Amino acid sequence: MFLFLFLAKKAKSLLFPCVVAAVAATLSGCEKTAPVARHIFLFVADGASYAQRRLTAMAGESGLFVDTLPVQGTAVPAVADAAAAGALATGKATGAGMISMISGEEPALPLITSIMAQNGYAVGLVTDAGLDAAAAASFYAHSEKRQNYYDIAAQLKDSPLSLLIGQDFKRRKAFQKEDLDVVLKKSGRRMVSRVSAGEKMPSGKVIAALKNVPFALDAKAESPNLALFVEKAVEKLQGGDFLIVAVGEKIGLAAENRDTAALIAETAAFDLAVKKAFDFYAAHPQDTLIVVASTAEAGGLVLGTDGAVSPAVFKTQKVSIDTFKSAINRFRRRRPEGATLENFMPKITENFGLRLLTREQKKELAEAAKNGDETAAQTLETDLTGAETALLREAFRHSMADKPKTDALLRKYGKLDPLQATVLRILDDRARTGYAAQGRTAVPTPVSAAGVKSDAFAGVYPQTDVFVKILAAAGLPPDGTRPVSD
Repeated sequence: MFLFLFLAKKAKSLLFPCVVAAVAATLSGCEKTAPVARHIFLFVADGASYAQRRLTAMAGESGLFVDTLPVQGTAVPAVADAAAAGALATGKATGAGMISMISGEEPALPLITSIMAQNGYAVGLVTDAGLDAAAAASFYAHSEKRQNYYDIAAQLKDSPLSLLIGQDFKRRKAFQKEDLDVVLKKSGRRMVSRVSAGEKMPSGKVIAALKNVPFALDAKAESPNLALFVEKAVEKLQGGDFLIVAVGEKIGLAAENRDTAALIAETAAFDLAVKKAFDFYAAHPQDTLIVVASTAEAGGLVLGTDGAVSPAVFKTQKVSIDTFKSAINRFRRRRPEGATLENFMPKITENFGLRLLTREQKKELAEAAKNGDETAAQTLETDLTGAETALLREAFRHSMADKPKTDALLRKYGKLDPLQATVLRILDDRARTGYAAQGRTAVPTPVSAAGVKSDAFAGVYPQTDVFVKILAAAGLPPDGTRPVSD
């Protein structure tokens, strides 16, 4: 018995260091194999904040998918400017009116796309607007002026992007410089002009410069859109580690136009693109990260002015205000002598559902509505009030004038044609929505996330921290130069 106890005690003393060593080795192994994000989606909702999301959710049959992602946070922008895209691309507060730069005297800032590429990630950038527009360009270029379109696009020859999809470049030629197509093809890029669900993207580095990516309100069933672009980026890059940046720039464009119906449609289309990424995440939950962030909010959207919001008002709008401008221009060129608002009203009714009913029509519709005719009741609701009609008559007169806008008209109607601005104002007044700013604001913006290390995106933090948090999720330090040490 004594011998047995002696041997058991001896075995325990010999085994304890082994157990400690085994546990230490196991813990060390866990640290080395901690999951990192190998597939990263960064969605950038240009110009969108909480009000844009809320209004779109109210206008739809159900809420926004992005609001259901498990992690929700708030980013505080460093600058009230579209240059806020540079904050996401560089992790720095970039200069107003610039593309991913602090100033002309400062050295070029490292871009998240370049950092990820240097660490073995294939990088794709897709946008629903111009390939050289400010938000998208912030992820591959540096420029003191966002209007230097040719010089911005030419920087793609040195970019590590494996894939770029969006609307065509604004300026393919510049004085005493090679055509942009020549520059990019010399750098090994394959240039294509279409993207479709049934066709694979070419091999190698590809730039898909499409003739037109329409606003969602103007789109047809076969029109290209951000969700399709995300899908094609996944198809091309999913063989290894990747970063896909998807920019919904038309949200900001619609907000700057004060085109609320278009803003709602663009935010909903952006939400569908996020769903595409989530489908991939559902199949690869162990190494995928989705982050949905925003640039600076556009327009200062206000909800509930003098009453409850009625987003159903915008359902009668069939086209974006950009497309409506074409109808105004055609009418102006062909208008009959002595044309009045009544001559143009069919276009307003067709595109926005507003009507200028006669006294007899109102009487007939009121009687029908009284007898239970719901269509008649709905038609009556679209009739213009006396005040609305007066606003439209004044706008029509200014719009048809051949004289340039005066300062007073610019203050009243902004950059839009008077008819454009007035139709939108009527819809906003009816829906009890409005805008407090002409440009960008500094209000905080939402961040939503799911997947590997997504918990880091909860809470409130500077917008520039989104950059740092994404690098950390990939196992990289803020400067991206080396893996994080154990």
